[in-house]
Amino acid sequence: MELELTKQTVTRRKPAIVDISAVEVLASIGVGMLVRIARTMHSHGLIFGIVASGLGKEVLERLKVDTIFPVVPTYEEARRVLMLE
Repeated sequence: MELELTKQTVTRRKPAIVDISAVEVLASIGVGMLVRIARTMHSHGLIFGIVASGLGKEVLERLKVDTIFPVVPTYEEARRVLMLE
């Protein structure tokens, strides 16, 4: 899964917004994957954000992952926060 997400984000060399709002369980392996992809994107000068709600958003905020990349409730807000509009 990480390889596929990397292909869809880092490899494209464009800003990326990943919507995990439908994810019901976000395990540590998933959080780690998002952090690695965000750091890789940042190292290439690319911006990365997450759309999350409910438990997924809560988990990311509790782990302070929202200090690495924005975690917002809607795609529109992600575009605004990442200054893609």
